[in-house]
Formats: sequence, structure tokens, C-alpha cells
Amino acid sequence: MAIIKTSNTTGKYHDQNSYNSAINYITRPDKTPHHYIGSIGLDMYNPVGSMESVAIHFGQKHGVHVRQFLLAFDPNESINPEIANLIGQSIIFYLGNRFQAIYAVHEDEPHIHIHIVINAVSYVDGTKYRGTHKVFRRFMDFVKRVLRQYGINQLIYVPTSKDTESPQG
Repeated sequence: MAIIKTSNTTGKYHDQNSYNSAINYITRPDKTPHHYIGSIGLDMYNPVGSMESVAIHFGQKHGVHVRQFLLAFDPNESINPEIANLIGQSIIFYLGNRFQAIYAVHEDEPHIHIHIVINAVSYVDGTKYRGTHKVFRRFMDFVKRVLRQYGINQLIYVPTSKDTESPQG
């Protein structure tokens, strides 16, 4: 079984430091000892600047700047950091058709988990990620298909205790 969470707390990721705080948190060396970190659509030497540049280019420096997903695995699953890395790669390739994305496999807890941060501004046309129910359902279906390849047949969405918007909001 895997659990997916979103960070949709009202007001979260609205400030100018959103890119920096989200990306720096997920890529912390103490959380990623094997350095399983990957991205799509951005410069890995300057992921914050890459995302900010897209937002500035399209005049989208207001509202939500990033979206973050957390995919956690039961410690009893046969998911090791290498497999979690492959899962993270698949997910960002899916998201990367419109949005810059970065992921990191965290190994600092008994359960391996993947943090995924996407730029809320599309590099294709500058529209904001709204994550409607339809879009979120398609995303969840895709993640389920990826997980089945690794023997995980159940994915549960768990709202965070501070969520005040829909998971798609």
C-alpha cells in the first residue's frame, strides 16, 4: 500500500520564498543520503531560478508558486530507494509534459517516501496548475499504474490535517 498526500493549506506556497523553501527542503542531504533526486524541465544546478524564470516570463508571480506531493510507502513493502527513484522518475515525466518538476527520495524515516514539487506555472503556455478533479484523478490513475509495476496495488489519498482546499485545489 502507498499513501499520497498533497500540500494544499490555504496560503501555503504563496510567498516569494516558496520555490526556495520547497526545493531546499526536499533536496536536503540528510534526507537523501543516496542522492536520488531528479528533475524535468529545469536546470538541476539552479532549480529555484529555473522555476522563478518561468513564472516571471509569463507574468505569474502571484498566487500559488509550487505544488507538492508526497508519496509514502509502507515499511513492509519491498520498495527500496532504487525502486522509489524509478517511481519518482516516472511521475515527473508524466507531470513534465507541462510543468517543471523535481523529486527526491527521502530515506530518513522507517518508510521510504518521495517528495515531488512542481512549478504551478506551465512552461508551455504560462497557465497555472489548477488540479481540477479530472486532472487529479488522471494523475492518481497514472501513479496507480506505475505502482502496480512494482507490486503495489493500493494507493490511498490522505488529506493533510491542515488541508483547507480540495486535494485538487
